[in-house]
Amino acid sequence: MILLQPSYLWGLLALAIPIIIHMWSRKKVRTIKVGSIQFIAPTKSKESNSIQLNEWWLLLLRCLIISTLVVILAEPHITKAPDKEEVAYLFEPSLLSTVDGLARFAQIPMEGRRLLQEDFPLWETGDVITNKEAVPNYWQLAIEMEELAADSIVVFTHAFAKALKGKRPTIKKNITWIPVETSRQNEQSLVAIARKDSLEIINVLSEAQLLSINKEKVAIRDAALNLAKDSVEIRTNGNSRTIAIKEYFPIEITIIYNKKHDAERSYLEAALRAISQFTQREITITTVSDREEIDATTLDYLIDLSDNPMVASDTPTLYYRPGEIANSLIEPGPTATTSILTKKLTPKLITEEPLVTQLLTWLNLDQELNTQIADLDNRVMSLEQLQTINIPAISKKKEVKADMSSTFWVLLLVLLVSERILSRIRKQ
Repeated sequence: MILLQPSYLWGLLALAIPIIIHMWSRKKVRTIKVGSIQFIAPTKSKESNSIQLNEWWLLLLRCLIISTLVVILAEPHITKAPDKEEVAYLFEPSLLSTVDGLARFAQIPMEGRRLLQEDFPLWETGDVITNKEAVPNYWQLAIEMEELAADSIVVFTHAFAKALKGKRPTIKKNITWIPVETSRQNEQSLVAIARKDSLEIINVLSEAQLLSINKEKVAIRDAALNLAKDSVEIRTNGNSRTIAIKEYFPIEITIIYNKKHDAERSYLEAALRAISQFTQREITITTVSDREEIDATTLDYLIDLSDNPMVASDTPTLYYRPGEIANSLIEPGPTATTSILTKKLTPKLITEEPLVTQLLTWLNLDQELNTQIADLDNRVMSLEQLQTINIPAISKKKEVKADMSSTFWVLLLVLLVSERILSRIRKQ
């Protein structure tokens, strides 16, 4: 047993109080001889001057009461080894979304079944998996698996490539990863982009080892089209498919500059024109002097090449701050909408660190479309790519603390009742 507040043991000094009281009652009786009784021969009194047996029991009970109360204040706990599972089985929730998926794991022991998600909740056959489409972060969860009370861990997973994020972790648990092969295949037309005289349809095909994105151009006057306000119906080989139409509007970008940064302005304008040609998106570039006032709330993007301080804004803004230590040409800024151009632009630098590519990443023109494609990505990886780095674990006993205060409270109640009963008997 351990005490979380051992300083309260000083309270045991209070044991001196009942001891002193009981010892005080033992002092010798003084006999005063008066009158005619002084010549009477003394006889032994029937009442003893020493403590009677019941008084010894009272002293013991009162000392135990004080001791028990002091121990309760010291917060007694006992340590014990936690209940340990021999094997813990973790299942990726999306594997349990179908009847066939449930039947696949019917032979797995019921003990130790858990879901491969945060906190590893227990799973029993028949449970409804509400977040079955959520893709877990395998390596982050592998780090958390070290807290599971199990000798060995078996993980059944899709082994999605998109679920690997961050650095490969080093852990001490014995984890066995088992990729489960499934015939997941997604083929979908995501969006129809409206061009001048045609529609550009983005099609995605996703399999275990393939993610294919192709663009299909269809003339607007094609008889196979059935245009609506926000969608189009395409009929091919007797089948029809309805696709949402996305119309691109001109992108407004304003560049604030001064004379000493005129070279950077020209490089950025050329890079933006290249992006416009590559993406087939109209980009309107407006250049203004740093002395002019502009309304940034009406802009899509702002590039500030002046020495003005960075201001929080809802408009995505790229500030020019050369000389800062950075790993890339464009780095995230202090807020979600700010970014920093970290180096002075020169012809050599533009070729070494592709300005166009990093500007295109900063613009993030097709964020919604990229998110849809990522959701459809079913590519998987090999077991070697999925494995974590395992190192031998140092044998160390894990203990959990159990509070014993309730037991001592019961003991204190019994002692109090016993003391009162014995005290009443003594008086009688």
